[in-house]
Amino acid sequence: MKKSITLVAGLFLALSFNVKAADVLVDPALSTLSAAYSSANSGDVLILMDGNFVVDGNITMDKAITVKAQHSKMATISGVGFLFSASSTGNLTVQDVVLDGTKTGGATFASYVVDVNGAAGIALNNILFENCIIKKYGNCFLRANRVEGTCESLKVNNCIIKSNGSVSAYPFFQVTKTRFGTSLELTNSTIADFSNEYIQNYTTTAGGNNDASYIIKNNTFYNTVTVSTRKPFSFVSGKVYVQNNIFVKTTATARTLDVTINPAVTIAEFTNNVVYDYDAGALLNSTGWSLSSGNLDVDPGFRDVTNYDFTLPTGSALITANIGDPRWFGTTSTKSVKLNTMLAYPNPTTDKVYFGRVFASLEVSNMLGQKLISSSNTDNLVLSHLMNGNYIMRVTDEQGEVYISKILKK
Repeated sequence: MKKSITLVAGLFLALSFNVKAADVLVDPALSTLSAAYSSANSGDVLILMDGNFVVDGNITMDKAITVKAQHSKMATISGVGFLFSASSTGNLTVQDVVLDGTKTGGATFASYVVDVNGAAGIALNNILFENCIIKKYGNCFLRANRVEGTCESLKVNNCIIKSNGSVSAYPFFQVTKTRFGTSLELTNSTIADFSNEYIQNYTTTAGGNNDASYIIKNNTFYNTVTVSTRKPFSFVSGKVYVQNNIFVKTTATARTLDVTINPAVTIAEFTNNVVYDYDAGALLNSTGWSLSSGNLDVDPGFRDVTNYDFTLPTGSALITANIGDPRWFGTTSTKSVKLNTMLAYPNPTTDKVYFGRVFASLEVSNMLGQKLISSSNTDNLVLSHLMNGNYIMRVTDEQGEVYISKILKK
């Protein structure tokens, strides 16, 4: 059984003892994430309360840890990178948080979400990022091309990843010197506005591993691989499965080769994908795959790409075929949320309410269902021009989740 403790001004106040692991509640007003990690024991779960945790640098990983939000997407970690430099380290799990690469002042950005850079022979266990929003990193998600090492598995699942790679030019997964024991996976996620490759393991320095699986499945890609000299996929080893994805829009043209797959790769399957407005059929027409079948060149009909809303039309054949990130299948359930405790304050209000986070879209209607206000990418709502009374507010977050609740103007 885990102990439950709270981090206050950098100190742990234990409620119970005689156990190794703990759930640690971390308040951004009282402690930094770096201090919480430093004080934690291997196996602890750092539960981040609502708010912004400013890091502006790397946290060096030397123990197994889980970092998660107390309320999904209500905790933001700014300017953070997770650096693996020790010869051996445990698991890392990051769940339900917003990772914003923007550093204090907004002029510089963290380069990598995960950075493997230390002594040769680094041995990582399992790394998982799940149900997160990841945005505005200057370079890439994973940089693992400087020292030879191993990682049992790395998985990114059910994440929104956007506006990365604006400063430098590494692939999303740069893994040319890391051997995976079982798998590297990107699943059920959306990647938008990223300029470079999806994955690259083009050297044999680390030896590769023909038993490892590279799985890219049920993702939605929009406006990616926009540099003509970049190849979406490059592999020298392993088993490659690119399945049930949607690839829409790349501004690059005249790309010489769109995939590079070494003969040592035992399986390279590109199946049941949609490729549209993508460099005159690149990926679809590649001859590098050992199997290419069931792929389509059709417009998926996204609802509103300007606001990162990639919802598919009702009744779309792509939904039936399970192609793309499932969050956009239009089946997300509507949630009822008390704004005064979770989303907005103050409520009731005489003028304005604040959310503490940015929502992708917002609509306000009167009790007759007449739409009065519509906006996007906002963290507040002004009601001063409306008559006193009750209104229905509908907001959609970056994950496509919809919240509906009543707000009182008086």
